[in-house]
Amino acid sequence: MKGKSNRESYEKVLNEYFNHLATHYPKLKDIQYRNDCTRRDNDKRTFFQQDRDRIQYSKAFRRLMHKTQVQYTQGLNVHIRNRLTHSLEVAQIGRSIARNVKANEDLTEAICLGHDLGHTPFGHAGERALQILLSRLEDIELKYYERVYDVKIDKNIYKKTDENLKFFHNFQSLRVVEELENLTEERSGLKLLKETMDGILKHTEDGLKENNYLTNLWLKKKDKVLVDFLESKYPITLEGHIAKTSDKIAQVTHDLEDFLCYSDVEKSCSLCNEILSELKKLKYFKKNRVLQKLKKQSKFYSHYQIHLLISELIGYFINKSSEYIIQEMIKKKLPKEDLKSFEKLLLFDENLELHKFLKERIDSYYIRSSDISRLDGKGIYIIRKIFNAYITNPRQLPDITQQTYFKNIKRYNKNLLEYKKNLSSFFNLTKFRNGDKIIENFYEKIKKGMSLKDFNIEELNKYSIVIRRDPFFFITLLDYISGMTDDKAYKDYSNLYN
Repeated sequence: MKGKSNRESYEKVLNEYFNHLATHYPKLKDIQYRNDCTRRDNDKRTFFQQDRDRIQYSKAFRRLMHKTQVQYTQGLNVHIRNRLTHSLEVAQIGRSIARNVKANEDLTEAICLGHDLGHTPFGHAGERALQILLSRLEDIELKYYERVYDVKIDKNIYKKTDENLKFFHNFQSLRVVEELENLTEERSGLKLLKETMDGILKHTEDGLKENNYLTNLWLKKKDKVLVDFLESKYPITLEGHIAKTSDKIAQVTHDLEDFLCYSDVEKSCSLCNEILSELKKLKYFKKNRVLQKLKKQSKFYSHYQIHLLISELIGYFINKSSEYIIQEMIKKKLPKEDLKSFEKLLLFDENLELHKFLKERIDSYYIRSSDISRLDGKGIYIIRKIFNAYITNPRQLPDITQQTYFKNIKRYNKNLLEYKKNLSSFFNLTKFRNGDKIIENFYEKIKKGMSLKDFNIEELNKYSIVIRRDPFFFITLLDYISGMTDDKAYKDYSNLYN
């Protein structure tokens, strides 16, 4: 009877949550933020189903197939996970948890599929490379400007600006679905609902509390409804928390499976034995029939045995996370406004200890191994060389990217005055001789429809003072580099330096 009572209490709280969620978008005609032209009146799908499909059929989603998850294999091992398989597996875990707690499966899946759309080539190494490069623009540019323009620049002021230049893949994922992908020729973005975009942005806490100048520059042009949810680092929906948890589960299980199956046999066997010893300490696994069959091995574990072990780990995390959601919603009468307690969805009680154990072992055996470190180093080197080449001579960028740069200037600036303001807040060009005049001439050429290839060498050198410190150039360059696949980055590097 007690179990039935708890279930009824949970159903009541859950219904309150769904009613709260439904008030945002009750009918198509009531949607103010997402224009009606992108939603068909006779479409039988729910709005969240449409969001999921728009993400799944986007070009950015297809490119994930050729982006590194942890280990870049250059096609030598097709069984190693990539960003696409990772996103699909996160979505499957998310749907399982959502189904267990009767949350919205379509919203959960949409967030899971879209969470890594803005990821760089070469995994997190590529992301770190861009962060390092943005933080060291001073080293790249300072001596160049002082030599060419014969001025002394205040290094402290210059450095302060650079500290606000950030790149985080979760913000780039938001930019992909809101700006870079297209549903129509006239409009940009996939026109996703607020809940979907919030979950994509907040699947990780990276950058949520930092002053990111480049992000603020394009976001300030957006509808207030879009930017409101940036005020909190917590997802505004239960489904957002589920997606965030699913990503963590996938990282400590599927990344682990890649290492156990395709690494040194001795290390793989040793780690499997450690994991089995740890699991047998948990009450949940005491009478587990599958684990009873997996006796400790002295030489190696087959791929089948490893798959069984990973399957049991995933099942454990899914079940425990589902139980936690139900308990919290009953105990705290959640959620109407505050969903912060779900921040501990995966990291509680024995879950915390097991997750911590697995994360430490993956980092020690796999992520920080010499093999992965060498691959990461290669990826960082390639990104750095590409980045520096395009800053040195922007005309090396593809024609369409150069056109996009000028379109971004016109798109985010109504007039010369606004453009000057955005430039000066980024870097004070008036310190240079005839700085204002150079900006005015450059802006006029853009309005006339000229492109970088229309400038001769003398003009390009003259306007490089604007281009190389133009925030809209860096927005365009980061869009281009982060959108690359691993192979595309290699190809660009080869074309630039071979």
